Amino acid sequence: MKRTFSILISAWALFLLSSCTYEPYVEPEIVIPTDSVSFGDIEDIFVDRACTGCHPTSGGLDLTPGNSFASIMSNSLVNLTSPTESILYTKPASSGSHSKKYTAQQEVLVLTWIQQGAHNN
Repeated sequence: MKRTFSILISAWALFLLSSCTYEPYVEPEIVIPTDSVSFGDIEDIFVDRACTGCHPTSGGLDLTPGNSFASIMSNSLVNLTSPTESILYTKPASSGSHSKKYTAQQEVLVLTWIQQGAHNN
């Protein structure tokens, strides 16, 4: 009886171990935009990251579609002279201080949009 129980436990353990598979995490490829980045792409990020939940009013910043461009510009969140120092880019970046973070691809889009002149296109 004891031997049968040991065999059953061993078979069960072997089944569990053999059914496990390891799939390594693969970083998604970051695509550097070669075309003009539209402000609509940037507004989509605010919706995707749920920025609009806190920023229709929080801190005097309105990131809701249709209002976000004017709010970003009036709050001086874009630095066209030094785009990598723009608050719109640095604060929600992966190394930034904001609780909501951009994905790596979103960081690239925001920075590229600023580098292209931060147009309301």
